[in-house]
Amino acid sequence: MKNFSIIFRVSSIVVLFVLLSLGPVQAAVSPEGIASKKLTQLLSGIGGMSARFQQRVKNAGGEEIQGTQGLMKLERPGKFYWYTQVPFEQKITSDGKRMWIYDIDLEQVIIQDVAPELGQTPANLLSGQPENVVQGFKVSGRELSGGIWHFSLLSRQKQALFINLELQFKQQTLVFMRVTDNLNQVTEVQFKDIKLNPTFSENIFSLSFPEGLDIIDNTQSVP
Repeated sequence: MKNFSIIFRVSSIVVLFVLLSLGPVQAAVSPEGIASKKLTQLLSGIGGMSARFQQRVKNAGGEEIQGTQGLMKLERPGKFYWYTQVPFEQKITSDGKRMWIYDIDLEQVIIQDVAPELGQTPANLLSGQPENVVQGFKVSGRELSGGIWHFSLLSRQKQALFINLELQFKQQTLVFMRVTDNLNQVTEVQFKDIKLNPTFSENIFSLSFPEGLDIIDNTQSVP
């Protein structure tokens, strides 16, 4: 639970913003099999992605408790970079095996293995294998006007880190995410300046940091 809150709290990484205003449109609801197939197809088209994000976190009562913005990058399999710029600086990166959490103001770095339960967080779902997404979730979807698809994923696990994940695509591009965790806290993120399948430098998903920081190494595996 602690790992999940670190990632999506992005204050001590994925995450989220107000639902897009779609207006009163007619939506065609797809059966689960069709929705799962469509979602897998859209996710498969994202081998990599970079974007700026704006994020809001709301408590169970609907009160906004945090707003952040920054830059994200991801690449399959399992690599992501989440850089919060406002209102504070924090960098979270993963090479698929390890994760580095760098709090710049605190001058602290936490290093940890990517635990199996983190495979069920939205960041890892996006950077993982698309076909694995539908196996652990009940997927529903509807096609809206303007080439927009909206999906809702309900976890099949009783002890899941989050109970619902919503994804919204415009054409082939992911533009919005909404996560409701098991404490009914809602995180929403809207993406902009999106680039699909860009070429990243080799070291973008391995965090570098200056000497003299407080480093907490919680890893158990051999480098």
